[in-house]
Amino acid sequence: ITETNARIDVKIEPVKIEVPEDHVVTVGVTVTNTGNLDLTLEIKVSTNLGEQLLSDRRSLATGSKQCFDIDVAGRYGTDGAGAAMPDQTTRVLYVTVMHTDTTGQITEPPNGRIQIPVAVVPKAAKIETDALKGFDDI
Repeated sequence: ITETNARIDVKIEPVKIEVPEDHVVTVGVTVTNTGNLDLTLEIKVSTNLGEQLLSDRRSLATGSKQCFDIDVAGRYGTDGAGAAMPDQTTRVLYVTVMHTDTTGQITEPPNGRIQIPVAVVPKAAKIETDALKGFDDI
């Protein structure tokens, strides 16, 4: 006896993201239809800064998988004094995956919301030496 079910498996590599400031790393998201029913997949990926990195909707046949490459930019916010501003720094990647259920309604599975921590490595501090150059002639 087989029961109809709609189920997906979501894998993300890497599970922790470390990116240098102003650089980009690629994160791989793989969604596999592990149920026994063709379904429609919706995926959205964004950051804590409100950047929408991916919004896609497509069919996913039974037993098939779909891979997505997401480019995550390392944004590191500082104030005028050079102090870190967490609300302007990339800290989290949000992945939301939904799919149709056995009745054809879009639903969010238990593994449908994933948060990936992002660590941005700030650039080395720059010291402006040209401002003092004029004192050499005095």
